Amino acid sequence: MGNKCFRVKARGLNGDCSPSGYFEEIIRNVDSVVFERKNVPSGRIFAGCPYDYVVVDGVSRYPNFEGGSAAGYGEIIEIDCETEEEKKPDKYDCLNAACVLSTQFETPGIYSYLEDCETACGTGCSGKCLSNKDWQKIQDLSGKLKNKNCKQ
Repeated sequence: MGNKCFRVKARGLNGDCSPSGYFEEIIRNVDSVVFERKNVPSGRIFAGCPYDYVVVDGVSRYPNFEGGSAAGYGEIIEIDCETEEEKKPDKYDCLNAACVLSTQFETPGIYSYLEDCETACGTGCSGKCLSNKDWQKIQDLSGKLKNKNCKQ
């Protein structure tokens, strides 16, 4: 059982395979949720219509809305399991030739992927670096914390 939660927004189908009303479902405690394009199987309502089935942890679910969407009309958003708010993806910055999460020092988050940061951050931050103003903010915070007792 995974520990991620997702909000799936989707549209159903009309008899002529056109999109109909919107549906929404929250899927909890899984590792992954993706759409997989298929045609609705024969013998089912809307047979032959292209449909984006929800695939949860590798298992396809037939939509009735336990997950699925008229082809091209669905959206999957990772959410915080407790607040159900959209999760913001991690961002990274290069500081002193090391990649750090932007939340660690409240830096701007120039890189969306750790790999991109590591590539650019190699020797002396060869890619995008922090501005002098942002670096000064970090230095000021560091100076304030320097003499604090960090014992727990």
